Amino acid sequence: DIRFPRKRLSFRTYGIYVSFFVKGMTVLNLRRAIANAPDEDYPPDVFAPERFLKERPPLNPSTYSYGFGRRLCPGKALAETVMFLMTAHILMAFDISREVDEKGEEIPIDVEYSSGVF
Repeated sequence: DIRFPRKRLSFRTYGIYVSFFVKGMTVLNLRRAIANAPDEDYPPDVFAPERFLKERPPLNPSTYSYGFGRRLCPGKALAETVMFLMTAHILMAFDISREVDEKGEEIPIDVEYSSGVF
């Protein structure tokens, strides 16, 4: 997860609001820190979809996962459309269910956390 520092080229104001980012300031966008923001009800490393049903849900990951401002990924719309279509086709084409043993009982799924690194 490599992020390159950005340097502000100008001082900017927005109406009566003054930008916190002044000319020459180096800015890092720490997406991992945004994605793992602490929550009093649900820790960030726990799978809990109900966290999005709260009155004030957490920030939608698609708002920061493809970059910000001028450096927003030009393929964002394509990537999201392709992922939607792939998911829809998988759900349409396959019957996704638990495996059944010889007695006809469902075999429990053994879920184990992995960091994604070997």
